[in-house]
Amino acid sequence: MKLLREDFLKQKIKESGLNQKEFAVKIEMPYSTLRSILESVGGASIDNIIKICGGLNITVANLQSIDEKKPLTTSTGEELDKSDIEIIELIRKIPSGKRPELRQLIESALKMLE
Repeated sequence: MKLLREDFLKQKIKESGLNQKEFAVKIEMPYSTLRSILESVGGASIDNIIKICGGLNITVANLQSIDEKKPLTTSTGEELDKSDIEIIELIRKIPSGKRPELRQLIESALKMLE
Protein backbone atom coordinates (compact mmCIF):
# COMPACT_ATOMS: atom_id res chain seq x y z
CA MET A 1 0.00 0.00 0.00
CA LYS A 2 1.32 3.42 -0.98
CA LEU A 3 1.86 5.99 1.75
CA LEU A 4 -0.18 9.15 1.15
CA ARG A 5 1.01 12.63 2.12
CA GLU A 6 -1.80 12.95 4.63
CA ASP A 7 -0.75 9.72 6.34
CA PHE A 8 2.91 10.74 6.23
CA LEU A 9 2.14 14.05 7.96
CA LYS A 10 -0.07 12.40 10.57
CA GLN A 11 2.73 9.92 11.28
CA LYS A 12 5.35 12.69 11.57
CA ILE A 13 3.14 14.71 13.93
CA LYS A 14 2.66 11.64 16.11
CA GLU A 15 6.43 10.99 16.06
CA SER A 16 6.99 14.56 17.25
CA GLY A 17 5.35 13.60 20.55
CA LEU A 18 2.51 16.06 20.08
CA ASN A 19 -1.10 15.43 19.24
CA GLN A 20 -2.61 17.32 16.32
CA LYS A 21 -4.06 20.10 18.48
CA GLU A 22 -0.72 20.66 20.24
CA PHE A 23 1.10 20.65 16.91
CA ALA A 24 -1.33 23.23 15.50
CA VAL A 25 -0.57 25.50 18.46
CA LYS A 26 3.17 24.96 18.00
CA ILE A 27 3.07 26.09 14.36
CA GLU A 28 0.52 28.84 15.04
CA MET A 29 -2.14 27.38 12.78
CA PRO A 30 -5.82 26.99 13.61
CA TYR A 31 -6.51 23.36 14.49
CA SER A 32 -9.42 23.30 12.04
CA THR A 33 -7.04 24.28 9.22
CA LEU A 34 -4.54 21.59 10.16
CA ARG A 35 -7.29 18.99 10.41
CA SER A 36 -8.56 19.96 6.97
CA ILE A 37 -5.08 19.71 5.47
CA LEU A 38 -4.59 16.30 7.04
CA GLU A 39 -7.69 15.19 5.15
CA SER A 40 -6.51 16.58 1.78
CA VAL A 41 -3.00 18.00 1.45
CA GLY A 42 -3.58 18.75 -2.23
CA GLY A 43 -6.02 21.55 -1.41
CA ALA A 44 -3.72 23.33 1.04
CA SER A 45 -1.98 26.63 0.40
CA ILE A 46 1.76 26.40 -0.05
CA ASP A 47 2.25 28.74 2.93
CA ASN A 48 0.41 26.31 5.19
CA ILE A 49 2.37 23.36 3.78
CA ILE A 50 5.65 25.19 4.42
CA LYS A 51 4.52 25.97 7.97
CA ILE A 52 3.68 22.32 8.64
CA CYS A 53 6.91 21.06 7.07
CA GLY A 54 8.91 23.59 9.09
CA GLY A 55 7.25 22.40 12.28
CA LEU A 56 8.18 18.82 11.41
CA ASN A 57 11.73 19.69 10.30
CA ILE A 58 11.16 18.29 6.84
CA THR A 59 11.36 20.02 3.48
CA VAL A 60 8.47 20.55 1.13
CA ALA A 61 10.49 18.49 -1.36
CA ASN A 62 10.39 15.57 1.12
CA LEU A 63 6.62 15.87 1.24
CA GLN A 64 6.43 16.29 -2.55
CA SER A 65 8.20 12.95 -2.99
CA ILE A 66 5.38 11.16 -1.15
CA ASP A 67 2.54 10.01 -3.41
CA GLU A 68 3.59 11.71 -6.64
CA LYS A 69 0.03 11.24 -7.95
CA LYS A 70 -1.13 14.23 -5.87
CA PRO A 71 1.18 17.15 -6.75
CA LEU A 72 1.25 20.24 -4.58
CA THR A 73 -0.48 23.24 -6.09
CA THR A 74 -0.66 26.99 -5.64
CA SER A 75 -3.78 28.69 -4.35
CA THR A 76 -4.80 29.17 -8.00
CA GLY A 77 -4.46 25.45 -8.70
CA GLU A 78 -1.18 25.61 -10.63
CA GLU A 79 1.03 22.59 -10.07
CA LEU A 80 4.34 23.26 -8.30
CA ASP A 81 7.43 21.65 -9.73
CA LYS A 82 10.68 20.90 -7.90
CA SER A 83 12.31 24.22 -8.81
CA ASP A 84 9.25 26.14 -7.51
CA ILE A 85 9.54 24.34 -4.20
CA GLU A 86 13.29 24.92 -3.96
CA ILE A 87 12.81 28.66 -4.57
CA ILE A 88 10.03 28.88 -2.00
CA GLU A 89 12.18 27.11 0.58
CA LEU A 90 15.06 29.52 -0.08
CA ILE A 91 12.73 32.50 0.32
CA ARG A 92 11.44 31.13 3.62
CA LYS A 93 15.02 31.20 4.95
CA ILE A 94 15.22 34.97 4.43
CA PRO A 95 14.27 36.95 7.56
CA SER A 96 10.78 38.39 7.16
CA GLY A 97 12.11 41.92 7.59
CA LYS A 98 14.23 41.51 4.45
CA ARG A 99 11.49 40.06 2.26
CA PRO A 100 10.18 43.43 1.00
CA GLU A 101 13.66 44.11 -0.42
CA LEU A 102 13.67 40.68 -2.05
CA ARG A 103 10.23 41.32 -3.51
CA GLN A 104 11.45 44.58 -5.06
CA LEU A 105 14.48 42.80 -6.48
CA ILE A 106 12.34 40.06 -8.02
CA GLU A 107 9.83 42.57 -9.44
CA SER A 108 12.72 44.54 -11.01
CA ALA A 109 14.14 41.35 -12.52
CA LEU A 110 10.73 40.43 -13.95
CA LYS A 111 10.41 43.85 -15.59
CA MET A 112 13.83 43.40 -17.19
CA LEU A 113 12.71 40.05 -18.62
CA GLU A 114 9.63 41.55 -20.31
